[in-house]
Formats: sequence, C-alpha cells, structure tokens
Amino acid sequence: MAKTYMQLANGAVFETSRPEYHKDCENLGGGSKGFAARQEYCRNELRKILKPKSTVYTVLRSVSKSGMSREISVFAIQKGELHNLDCLVADAIGHTVGQRGIKMHGCGMDMGFALVHSLGAALWPKGTAKPHGTRNCEPDREGGYALKQQWL
Repeated sequence: MAKTYMQLANGAVFETSRPEYHKDCENLGGGSKGFAARQEYCRNELRKILKPKSTVYTVLRSVSKSGMSREISVFAIQKGELHNLDCLVADAIGHTVGQRGIKMHGCGMDMGFALVHSLGAALWPKGTAKPHGTRNCEPDREGGYALKQQWL
C-alpha cells in the first residue's frame, strides 16, 4: 500500500498508509512535496531540541555481516531526560529507520560522526549565525560541525 504524507492543523507532518482515517488532516500526497514537508517539519522540531554546541549521543545497534552498514540510534538530553530522536533524525537527513536504528551505509570512518555531521548540515545548511567553535584556527560557522557527538 502506498505511503501518503498528512499535515495536521498544528503543522505536524506524518506518513500513513491509511489517509482515509485522517479526514481532519491535509493530504500532501506521497511524492516529493509530501516528503519535503516531512523533512522540513522534522528539521524544525530538531532545531527546537538541538542548538549549536549541543551533544548528540549515538548508540551502535547492529553491524551487517559484511561490515558495510550499521544501524545507529540517536539520543539527546532535553530538560534532564534522554530522548530517542531516530525517526526525526532519519527523516530530516533522508535516511531510513531499520529494526534497531537509523541505517548508515559505508565503512572506514566513524559512522556516528558521519550521522551527526549530516544532521548538523541538514539543520543549518547555510551555517550558524554565530561561530560555534574553531576549525583550522578560524571561527567555525559550518552547520555540519555545529553539533558534538558522543558514543554511549
């Protein structure tokens, strides 16, 4: 059954295979318009939770037999509580969620860092308003480096 994106009156966008159950929502369709709306909604929600210099915690959930892909979960601490951000992050950066976490393909580098770098670049594609650190002895505003990553 085809997936359709629906938007609630409060702006929340979600995916469903049963749009007929959501008569009170605007149907955005199943194409690129709906996916773009879902991506932007997720990015806005994540910007409420994560600010430049925030630490994002990653957990390696599984590694494929070939070693070429992993599933990683993403967490952040908000108001003293640990929150799983897998669905928001996956949709914000255009990845999928597997059985255990966000699917990351590739090897030969720190895939947790790659995931968080992709997230920062998606949240702040034009960079941050203020420098969030230094890189190569210069003030750094690049979005990809705005978040800190730590393995759990």
